[in-house]
Amino acid sequence: ACSCTQVDWQAKGYTSAKLEMLSIHHGFYVEAHRALNDIDATLYLISMKDQTTDGTYLLEIVSNAFKPTLLLIARGSPFESKDVLKERGYSWNSAIKSWQSKISKEQLPSETLWLEAEVYKGKFRGEVRDIPLTETFRPMLS
Repeated sequence: ACSCTQVDWQAKGYTSAKLEMLSIHHGFYVEAHRALNDIDATLYLISMKDQTTDGTYLLEIVSNAFKPTLLLIARGSPFESKDVLKERGYSWNSAIKSWQSKISKEQLPSETLWLEAEVYKGKFRGEVRDIPLTETFRPMLS
């Protein structure tokens, strides 16, 4: 599980998922980039209640940790779409010469619609791969 990517900090109104910034927003200070300090601060932060759901951040992390994840590969995307793909959170994979993004399975319908409208200007021509839970945070090379 990941406290940075498996909590939708942006939807909660935070402009950054960095521990330093989230700590300040939640009323405490951490001397960042010191291992034990970061651990203590993360544990304190994720034990706090989320004002939007009334559950703890840890509850959201655990809930999201078990959601199926997909690798969406925008194969054959036009060169001129690189900026919108990058802005949307896609990363370039030079090994397969394609833009890719890890998304939850529930995001797939809306993401393929977005790709059809903004990138392909027609039918989705990309590829979708299941990512096993044990590989969610591994780099996807090919």
